[in-house]
Amino acid sequence: MRHDVTLGDSDSSGAVALLFELSQAGCRVSNFGERRFLPDESVRIHVPGFGSLEGRVRLAGEGAIALRYAQPLHSTALHRLLSVCRGLDLNKAVA
Repeated sequence: MRHDVTLGDSDSSGAVALLFELSQAGCRVSNFGERRFLPDESVRIHVPGFGSLEGRVRLAGEGAIALRYAQPLHSTALHRLLSVCRGLDLNKAVA
């Protein structure tokens, strides 16, 4: 699962990044350029077609971070997020 997102925090404007490895508790983000993140740093991700996710950096390495969401996603929200990332149109009826 991969999806382009905008990554930013309260101190900076957003940068394009790649969201992957989604779960109810968190996700991983990569391809955000030279920006460095610190453990426990607050981060906001905007997912086009879904909305914003807020969390804290659990692990930070070169080119990728692991985030734990501020609030775990309800299963319905996770399903919607996965559908958006897969490019599914949630407004169409499922046959």
